[in-house]
Amino acid sequence: NIRPSIHPLSSLSTMCSSHCCALYSLTGILFLLFVYTILSTQPFFVNGIKDVHAAKNNALGAMLLFVGLFLISLAGMFRRSMTGDSNDGIGGIGIGGIGVSSDND
Repeated sequence: NIRPSIHPLSSLSTMCSSHCCALYSLTGILFLLFVYTILSTQPFFVNGIKDVHAAKNNALGAMLLFVGLFLISLAGMFRRSMTGDSNDGIGGIGIGGIGVSSDND
């Protein structure tokens, strides 16, 4: 009989699901695409930037990091769907056994 334990890391699995990371990454991609577009087309609307070229490169680099995180999240969702594990960390079971205790009474 497996029951969720009261463990400080048991809610970590809910916060770190592939779906949550994918949504966060997609939001970051869209925001940084907007920033890159503004810096490319109308940089005078953004105050306080001394080097527009460096700011564009930084926005593009950060957007590519979000794209990488998004692809990793998609791979995690695909892997879970192929293995038949529909838990995806939701339900307090935990990641890799974290937060799981067995009832050996």
